[in-house]
Amino acid sequence: MEDIIPLVAILSLISFAAYFTYLYYSTRHKERMALIESGQNAGIFKTTPGIYSSLKWGILLVAIGAGLGLGIFFDFT
Repeated sequence: MEDIIPLVAILSLISFAAYFTYLYYSTRHKERMALIESGQNAGIFKTTPGIYSSLKWGILLVAIGAGLGLGIFFDFT
């Protein structure tokens, strides 16, 4: 029983991520098709990289590094 708990957790996490990824892209596709069918310009979806994109990626990478560092620290203690 103890061996199955991590497996269920990992499979649940993967299925959760896959479901919301599918939901995101299918909804986005329906919105864009509705705009095109109504004759409106779908150019509003074209985005340019924001000025804070480097800051966003930097914070993400620092958070990943801190999480890994804390995980290794608590693993050895």
